[in-house]
Amino acid sequence: MDPADRPADGGIAVLDSLVEDSMPLLPATSPLYGVTHLLGNYLTRREGFDRLYRLHFHGSEHERVVATLGLNLLRDLERSHRFFEGMQDTYDAVVQSRHLPPRELRKLSSQYFRRAVDHVPYAIKGWEHLP
Repeated sequence: MDPADRPADGGIAVLDSLVEDSMPLLPATSPLYGVTHLLGNYLTRREGFDRLYRLHFHGSEHERVVATLGLNLLRDLERSHRFFEGMQDTYDAVVQSRHLPPRELRKLSSQYFRRAVDHVPYAIKGWEHLP
């Protein structure tokens, strides 16, 4: 998909419209109704994706369809969110291990950083230049 064709919000508005159009078929207590609000904030985004995956595997027939379409719509947003969480994990690991010698700390941070970029679909070159 061309970057110019991607929605600015990562597809959240499209998912919101999909949920709204599916209201007659969804249970009144469906967790899908709150998913778009959770996805709209980076602090609650993980919970939004968790709900989509739970419904994708364990929801009613209509919830599964909407959740699957939502996950497909939000693939790029999920990828960037996983990178964001990976960078947070890297920061947390370094802060908690600041007592380690610098060489061990660099090794630890590079391991976490590699995990963080696993979700980035780009070729990253220059590992040898990282500290």
